[in-house]
Amino acid sequence: MWTLRISSHFSKFHNNDPRNGIALCKNHHYGFDAGWFTITHEFQILCSPHLRNTCNYIIPGSTILLPRNSRYTPALEALDWHRKNIFKA
Repeated sequence: MWTLRISSHFSKFHNNDPRNGIALCKNHHYGFDAGWFTITHEFQILCSPHLRNTCNYIIPGSTILLPRNSRYTPALEALDWHRKNIFKA
């Protein structure tokens, strides 16, 4: 089965830094950009209390799959920016 993945940026200010994004399917990309969920410093999914997640499409507390090469691990500053500026807390 083929799945389309696109990159989603945490912060609009560091688009050329590979630590400023993750690969998501188009539906999760939209939800991430809309602030429906974010990623914690522990690299776990945190869902907005405003999200009606009745189908468990996004599983709160799940740990994201990190890159094998730690040089590409999401930057904590970028995660902070997304949580403070995009996430709907």
